[in-house]
Amino acid sequence: MRDEQYAGIVRKAFNTPAAEQFFRTKELNAMLDQHISGKRDNWRQIWCIFMFLVWYDEYFVKR
Repeated sequence: MRDEQYAGIVRKAFNTPAAEQFFRTKELNAMLDQHISGKRDNWRQIWCIFMFLVWYDEYFVKR
């Protein structure tokens, strides 16, 4: 997830209205930045939040 291609997809999801509804998006972006820079290994937290947002979009926003 340190690849910019994937980080961009995750960052886009982290800045949606759904993300703002459930999370502090500033903190999500900081967590992603720390992971990309190698300061922290946040892949599991990032993946779980990203999957939640994808699921929420699929089953609640798009319907």
